[in-house]
Amino acid sequence: MLNATVDEAIKDIESKRSQGSSANQTPLDHEYDKAYKEAVEDLKKEKPGASQAELDAAGKKAAREAVRKAFVDGKVTAPTGETFADSFRRQAEGAQRGKDVPAPSTKVPANASPYMKQCAKEGVPLPPPWGDPAWVSEGKLPTGTVLAFTELPNAEVFVSRTPQGVCFALPRADEKSTIRQLDEICQGQDGKACLWSNVSPKDGETFLKVVDGLDPANMAGGDKLALNCTKCHRGDNAFIIRPGTPLQLGPDDPCEKNDPGSRFGATDPNKRFQPIGRKRDPKQKDPEEAAPFENPKDLFPLGDRPCSACHGIPKPSVSYCAQVLLPMINNGEMPPKSLPPAPPPNPADFKKDIEDIKAACQKEFDAGILK
Repeated sequence: MLNATVDEAIKDIESKRSQGSSANQTPLDHEYDKAYKEAVEDLKKEKPGASQAELDAAGKKAAREAVRKAFVDGKVTAPTGETFADSFRRQAEGAQRGKDVPAPSTKVPANASPYMKQCAKEGVPLPPPWGDPAWVSEGKLPTGTVLAFTELPNAEVFVSRTPQGVCFALPRADEKSTIRQLDEICQGQDGKACLWSNVSPKDGETFLKVVDGLDPANMAGGDKLALNCTKCHRGDNAFIIRPGTPLQLGPDDPCEKNDPGSRFGATDPNKRFQPIGRKRDPKQKDPEEAAPFENPKDLFPLGDRPCSACHGIPKPSVSYCAQVLLPMINNGEMPPKSLPPAPPPNPADFKKDIEDIKAACQKEFDAGILK
């Protein structure tokens, strides 16, 4: 669908160029012209004797790539305000289901909870009720990995996008495919994020039955959750990235970021994830659970370290070490075994980073024991 739309746009642009017409110019015309001219100039420098046909071919090839990228990354958007890639993705999902996936909406539901209203005010998208066709499946997580629990092996990733940002839902089901746990995270384009789980807002910990129609308005949000989500959800964005799964940043590149075409949209390291949630909970005896929702500074900031080529390493906590960092290292999930389009990384390059991560985690474990 995307390629057909690009072909039609190129045909229209080149028709206007051949006629020397400047009427009805669009952003796509400017993207085409800029890329064409740059490619022609580059080839002239590389090959001074290049024929006009060669120059034209190089220009058209670069121009087509630029126009396609403009459709994917949101420089031009569909009438619904979403990228064309997302629009086509919805349409393809709707065709597969036999029922249209609705266009994204930024409307705040009439029954929205105070937390939902706060999130919307901060520019965070809101999750649709569970079972709503706005949720689109990205695929299942491999059993036994960090986010697919052994006791709840059937974990699937769903996404719902709006022009404000993206929401992810992770339903975890038992062996009989009964969903027992449903966690939802939504993040806006400025890094602010909100979290929900299928527990009662009355006490923040009693699990609710997951059925179609379960509404975030009736689930505990970050203001009511007894569990401190940010002991594990911390770093550049609110999500726990899993290379080689539907929770990988890009469809081909686990490091894809700063690109609206990635699964999570643009992730700007200068707009660090900011959780919207509860303050300190004095009822909790465990220091990690009692702490407020927060996103402390990285252990390894973005810089020259090998791991930092993709992301900073969030400041460790006992839970983050035990449930995320060390299992991913020990299972060989991180660092990723490939970094397209770059060649596979040399494991030796990451040795020092891994040693330092393990040492930092041991400090957290030792401190926890002393407490």
